[in-house]
Amino acid sequence: VSLTGFSLVGGPAYNDAKAAEDVLAALDVPYLAVHPIEFQTLDQWGGSARGLLPVESTIMVAIPELDGATGALVFGGR
Repeated sequence: VSLTGFSLVGGPAYNDAKAAEDVLAALDVPYLAVHPIEFQTLDQWGGSARGLLPVESTIMVAIPELDGATGALVFGGR
């Protein structure tokens, strides 16, 4: 489980999906990336038909999926 919001391999400004794939293959466990809602309040998120904002979708869903994460989940917010 990753709570960082950063790439599994590389950190906040760099992504190495191939290296992440190799790490996950060696570990042989599921990789879940879970995140807090940071760009809107939980009430705004819960009341929105859209859910995540575009920047949140990118940071919390798309980038972790490049690393092999499954099941993007929200665990909290402001």
